[in-house]
Amino acid sequence: MDKILRVRLQESEHKLGLSMPIELAKERITQLEAEATSFERHLILASGAEGIEGFRRRWSLHGRMTDTKKRLESLKQGMENRNKVEHEHNQHHDQSPKPSAPKRWFFW
Repeated sequence: MDKILRVRLQESEHKLGLSMPIELAKERITQLEAEATSFERHLILASGAEGIEGFRRRWSLHGRMTDTKKRLESLKQGMENRNKVEHEHNQHHDQSPKPSAPKRWFFW
């Protein structure tokens, strides 16, 4: 179950990278990088904790850090793929149609 959720989160980040406006995607990258850095720092602090509780804390932080880094990588891949698709699209067409209504982006 956890694996399925992780894959879905990564796919969602990839789709965001493909479709989200560039500025919002860059902000999202910054946000995920900050989360990963925070987890890394907490992991370093947790390295001093002993016993089973320390192990659980490190295990949890490591998993969350790894998941965040994978989501970040998926988002970046989505942006790279979008750049390739837009570049190919612009080579074939002079103008691309503009969307009729702007999309709204929500993060939780």
